[in-house]
Amino acid sequence: MFSKKILPTVLAKSGIAMLIRPILPDEIPAASALIRSLFDPYLAPDYTPAGREFFWEFTAPEEIRHRLGTDSTMLVAEIDGELVGLAKIRDRSHIACLFVAAPRQGQGVGKRLLSAAIAACRPARVTVHASTQAVEFYLRMGFVPDGPARQEHGIHTTPMICG
Repeated sequence: MFSKKILPTVLAKSGIAMLIRPILPDEIPAASALIRSLFDPYLAPDYTPAGREFFWEFTAPEEIRHRLGTDSTMLVAEIDGELVGLAKIRDRSHIACLFVAAPRQGQGVGKRLLSAAIAACRPARVTVHASTQAVEFYLRMGFVPDGPARQEHGIHTTPMICG
């Protein structure tokens, strides 16, 4: 399990203070809502109908709660008490998802979250199945493709690795 440590940080572009910490159980519905608010405008167009259905099931609060109790941990980014981003880590080696609230994108939240998530992973090598829209971000963060783009459960991703 991830350390309960709170990681205070300051966003370089804006000077805004941000905390990165493990999610609290009562924040799971807000985390699910954040993920889902970004799905339709950014990810859904690349998913098949089956992929959209799978994603909605995978991001339901009950499913997040269940997975956090078994094989995953989730970090959240908080600014002024508001959840502005999250990173879910599976098996301490795989970034299962990373989302940043639309108004906070481009401010360094995702970069800080990813850095904290990588630090929380056990092995020297960390993987991600990057969405089409996220490949460039992960390349900038030091990940490289680890195979061809693929479709699984109706979801298009590019396997990537760092380390």
